[in-house]
Amino acid sequence: MAMLASGTTVAAAEKSVITNPDWLELPSGEVFASLYPKVPLALEIAGYAQISCAIDEGGHLAHCTVLAEAPRALGFGAAALTMSREFRMRPQTVDGKAVAGGIVRIPIRFTLPSIGAEPKATGVDPDAQAYALRIVESQDVAQIVLKAFDAPARELESGPIAGTPDEARQAAVTALRSAAQHHVDDIRAAIATALALTNSRETLRQLADFQNSPGGEVLRENAAIGEDMKRLSTNLGETVLAEAHDALCSQRACRASPDELKAIGDLSELDAMDAPQWVKAPSAVAIGQAAPPLAAMLGVEGVARLTCTEQADGGIGACVVAAEGPMGWGYGAAALRLSTAYRLAPTADGAGRRVSLRVAFPAVEFAPRITVQPRIASESIELVRRLLDQASGRADVTRQIDRQLDAIAAAPHDGVDPQVADAVMVAMRAAFNLAFAQLLDRLADMLASRFSNAQLAEALAFRDSAAAHALDESMPALNAAAISAARRNASIIASEARGEFCKTHDCAQQPLAAASRQAQ
Repeated sequence: MAMLASGTTVAAAEKSVITNPDWLELPSGEVFASLYPKVPLALEIAGYAQISCAIDEGGHLAHCTVLAEAPRALGFGAAALTMSREFRMRPQTVDGKAVAGGIVRIPIRFTLPSIGAEPKATGVDPDAQAYALRIVESQDVAQIVLKAFDAPARELESGPIAGTPDEARQAAVTALRSAAQHHVDDIRAAIATALALTNSRETLRQLADFQNSPGGEVLRENAAIGEDMKRLSTNLGETVLAEAHDALCSQRACRASPDELKAIGDLSELDAMDAPQWVKAPSAVAIGQAAPPLAAMLGVEGVARLTCTEQADGGIGACVVAAEGPMGWGYGAAALRLSTAYRLAPTADGAGRRVSLRVAFPAVEFAPRITVQPRIASESIELVRRLLDQASGRADVTRQIDRQLDAIAAAPHDGVDPQVADAVMVAMRAAFNLAFAQLLDRLADMLASRFSNAQLAEALAFRDSAAAHALDESMPALNAAAISAARRNASIIASEARGEFCKTHDCAQQPLAAASRQAQ
């Protein structure tokens, strides 16, 4: 997305010019991508900037200024200045020692990959296309996709952008949204074409007929159901953690015992300064971030006491864990990681004194859990359960959670007793199974209360049909085709928005040679 342009020069103190500077470190592709100016990124505008920087004794760039940028006032210069932190040259030396000195001028090009022209779809059955359009229109898919296309505009609206006037930012938002609305029919047609290319005419006919039937309301996108599902899914994670906490803490200590607390508060080490006055200490947020991950995840609170040695500059070192609780969760190791963030006011005779440091790690509070009211089995509940059993997304959720739990188990857990780590994972898996079953029960109640038995039975019959199975099988190809079409449409929208924006704003990309002359 960006690259160093040719022509980078270094002017030494003696005015000699060195071409092709010896770079030790350059910005990565990820850094280039993350720093691409937001307005040009949304409108797919390429550009460049040239910066001039001093070179310090370590070869880093300092005191950088923008010599030129094009287009102007769209953030390319500001992005280049931020990027300068990622450069490092081989330091200059005098008598074998690294010294500061010299000026480097760096031109940087910002470019975006080309999406390419949209190939004309061939071999599309006109009847299949017509059925597909009925499906797209009944589900209002175009408006759903428009919400995704609106993401760049929402990003621009989120706040000021360095190097970009607010007026230009808002003009880009207006141009993007106007262009997107102009292409609603194109978006609808592209999605219909993806459906027609990946499914048979008969499959699409049956789906179109079903979606326009009373039973089709059960499987159709519904705003109220969508909001309820979002809320339930959010509560699912909190419920899993809360259930795992309760199950685990019924079997082992999740708080420091009285004996552990006594040891943590033991003042028998009379030569240790037990209540030091810190001039620098980590914030509550930093302490929370340093807590043992497994304990923090399950809401387990703990505390540790370290014995350290005061250093000449007021820092503390040579720390050892004197006591911690509850044992086995890694609180001592967490406190050791935090010890470098503490500092005392330096004194003439302070170096070498022993210092006692206590660090408390509070527990997090969980949000309300998913709760299920006892209910009497009914025909509606049974029909909904059978529908949910056939939902393709159910297995996807289970697989995703399994992968997440496997990643947690495989991660290093410094200072944690392996038996504690194993017990946490057993509790987490059991809690997920329980919480997911509760979520499905809530969803079953929700659907059973909103639809008649006849609607549910019709939806279940369609889910059992050959057409539904064919749709499931086509889903990978359909997703790939839809994503490709969405990318092309997003580029078309950006192109139209760019044309409108550039009527009133500078979008010219001045030749690099001209910028170099301007900078001299």
